[in-house]
Amino acid sequence: MTDMLLPELGEGISDVEIRDVLINDGETLKKDQVILILETDKASMEIPSDYSGDVSQVYVKAGDKISPGDKILTITNDTDDKTAIIDQNLELESPNTLNQEIKKTEEPDQPHFPNTTPITQPNILATPSTRKLARELGCDISLLSGSGEKGRVTRQDILSYVNRNVSSNDSGISSEDLKNILKKEISEIKEDLINELSQNKKNNIQETDYNKWGLTETIPLNKIKQATGKNMSNAWSTIPQVTQFDNADITNLYKSYSRLKKQNTNSNIKISLIPFYIKILTKVIKKFPNFNSSLSSKKDSIIQKKYINIGIAIDTSRGLVVPVIKNCEKKNLNQINKDLNELANKAHSNDLELKDIEGGTITISSLGGIGGTNFTPIVNPPQVGILGFSKAEYKIVYNNNKFIKRLILPFTLTYDHRVIDGAEAVKFTTKLKQGLSSVKLIEKNK
Repeated sequence: MTDMLLPELGEGISDVEIRDVLINDGETLKKDQVILILETDKASMEIPSDYSGDVSQVYVKAGDKISPGDKILTITNDTDDKTAIIDQNLELESPNTLNQEIKKTEEPDQPHFPNTTPITQPNILATPSTRKLARELGCDISLLSGSGEKGRVTRQDILSYVNRNVSSNDSGISSEDLKNILKKEISEIKEDLINELSQNKKNNIQETDYNKWGLTETIPLNKIKQATGKNMSNAWSTIPQVTQFDNADITNLYKSYSRLKKQNTNSNIKISLIPFYIKILTKVIKKFPNFNSSLSSKKDSIIQKKYINIGIAIDTSRGLVVPVIKNCEKKNLNQINKDLNELANKAHSNDLELKDIEGGTITISSLGGIGGTNFTPIVNPPQVGILGFSKAEYKIVYNNNKFIKRLILPFTLTYDHRVIDGAEAVKFTTKLKQGLSSVKLIEKNK
């Protein structure tokens, strides 16, 4: 008999909602068969089974909220009688790594502490960073009783255990290395505590009683809007952001767009201006690779990506989502337009998967279909830039000694000033402006 538990889902994900349960009591389960579809803040995630057998009982249903370590179902006639956690390479270590950790406890040079009952290794809840710290300190994580939620082993548990029981001689780590590791971890714990205290202080702010001025209605924010608000607040408070404004003459570009729209015979494919923006942006990024980078965790270097994955902000009935078109540098206009349509349809039908929203290197937010003249979009970390396109309008401009009517597109660039300086930003927007303004009539398959 095997109990299947929900695995760790990643840093910061403590609970998720079950969208669908695809198995029932009494059914036969096959290995790798999808049993649950979970819904995180902005995407769906399929959970397959690592075991096969007869399902004796399912403990969850659609709409339930569950956390890592919660029991999902029990199967019989399986090949393994141990409790299992479904492994999607999310947080659990690989079998080889588990064997190596278990083997450590058998070696004579590793510390052994009586009066501690080992926990079956697959049942241990711990993040990858916690497991890594345990390995660095020569600490067998299976000997610990976690103090976190549902028995989760935390970094504090590891450090307390080492402080009580491990010396530099029996851990195989020099005293200097141990000192540096502990110093680093203590610093991170202090930072976490400060952040937690700050958050608690914010949460304890007394709610204003608006009812004393008239009738009110409390409308809860959905998960997407809550997550977006949290991410944007974090980005605004941690990134020094600057916004650059400019205008581009897209008269010729719009003619190309109108031509392709008339040539389109597929009613399921929508032709828009955004693929043109993506195509031109891709060319400009090749000349300014810093805009396709991320700041390193130590803030002392940048990581330039050799691929160009452009996120597109899409407004849905549930809130803002940002699916990502991958490898734009390898795709023509038609392929980009096709990808955009597929992702937009998935976004509106709530079918986006994690792979659809991961890996973006720069983002486009277009309000051209709604209106407005200019706006200042917020950088989406770990990216360092985001472009905002407003509604194009016909204006009378002076050109070649005469006044002519041209279609003018206002656009903005918000960038991380730690990575991009003002001069580079102006050169980037100028090049983008030239690209948008110099488009010639594009044939259908370009």
